[in-house]
Amino acid sequence: MRRKRAAILDLDGTLIDSKTEFYNRIKETWERLYTEPFMEIEDFHPIRCKYELTFIPEFYAYSRMFMDNGGKIPENPKLTQEMVAAGLNSADAKRFASEFERVRMEKMKDGDLWIAESPLYKGVDILMEELKNSNFTGFVVTTKMGEAARKLVGHHGFSNAIKGVYGGEDGGRKQQYAKLSAKEGIDFADMAVYDDLLRNLETAESMGMKAIGASQGYGNTWGMTREGFYHVRPEQLMSALQNEFRLTA
Repeated sequence: MRRKRAAILDLDGTLIDSKTEFYNRIKETWERLYTEPFMEIEDFHPIRCKYELTFIPEFYAYSRMFMDNGGKIPENPKLTQEMVAAGLNSADAKRFASEFERVRMEKMKDGDLWIAESPLYKGVDILMEELKNSNFTGFVVTTKMGEAARKLVGHHGFSNAIKGVYGGEDGGRKQQYAKLSAKEGIDFADMAVYDDLLRNLETAESMGMKAIGASQGYGNTWGMTREGFYHVRPEQLMSALQNEFRLTA
């Protein structure tokens, strides 16, 4: 009997170039709260962007907690203490995160808009065709809510290559990977993650999974290499998976 193997694909920054969508929501949030002009998209990086108001980088941490806690930002004494020690205003970060999620949920009601703002990276169509005809079962694991992620999968024609979607409501990456393993009956040793963020690759590796970085996207490929992970373009992934599991095509 052939062993079940899973190719677990991140969405934003890996399959989907969501920089425009993310920028537009951040800009709209900023303009609701502040009078100062916001940066141009050419100067914007979804992960490493810097603003004159120094609390903004901490917004990401609160936003992730927001998504992991059912739409409420929990108190996090350790993070708050670190922010205060660094001279940051946790109230501003919380306020921005709350407003950002509100803006994003409003815009997601207009499916045509945010889907148009989320094009595929080059080579993803090749990856999906090869995945569909491979001995791997494809899954999407993302911080996006499952409903939104499934709409993107359907819109871009991935449905015949992707068996399931695990969204932000399923928890952080560790919880998502564990849920996928249990529900699909696939051992961690038979799962491989393709992601543009180093922290997600490290989580996968710590759980006994294969981990391959995405050369495109928002992550730091230098950091991936430094920590012992290699990275490939979408059209190179299936070859990399075959090599990881020492399989013949």
